[in-house]
Amino acid sequence: AQRANNILQRLLEFARPPDVLQERLEVKTVVDGAVKLVAHQLALQGVKIETRYAEGLPGIMGNGNQLRQVLVNLMMNAGQAMESSKEKKLFVEASGADWTVLVSVKDTGPGMAAEVRQRLFEPFFTTKPRGKGTGLGLSISRSIIEEHKGELRVESELGAGATFVIRLPAAQPEAAAPS
Repeated sequence: AQRANNILQRLLEFARPPDVLQERLEVKTVVDGAVKLVAHQLALQGVKIETRYAEGLPGIMGNGNQLRQVLVNLMMNAGQAMESSKEKKLFVEASGADWTVLVSVKDTGPGMAAEVRQRLFEPFFTTKPRGKGTGLGLSISRSIIEEHKGELRVESELGAGATFVIRLPAAQPEAAAPS
């Protein structure tokens, strides 16, 4: 048990690198970067990706690599969830309101039962067959979003697909340069 605990602690330390550099980011740039990383793989699975961006999205403070990692994880999970779906569409949308930026990843997969939704972000919980997933992706993704002072939640019903919503605080407006 002690050995297993030590392995788990090292794995969690690896998953959460300390003091990651954060900078001002444009949401569209982060999302487009993640889409480019997965577009080919999802196209091979027959998944069509649609992106939509609201006008005048505020910037966010964050680490672009970590945020892309979260989005890649959500999109790849969606692709796997839609494997047996007739319609395979993935909608990635970004909007902003009241000092908040929302990024949603919505699929046309089978959706999830309430019992699955309740456990979805637990470490090592997975609905995938043995050897297809570790059950760490969503747990790590939620940790990354929380480190960015945000929230990651899921909305889903059986037969109605799933939507993962990331809420992040908008960056403070940049101060005007003194004249």
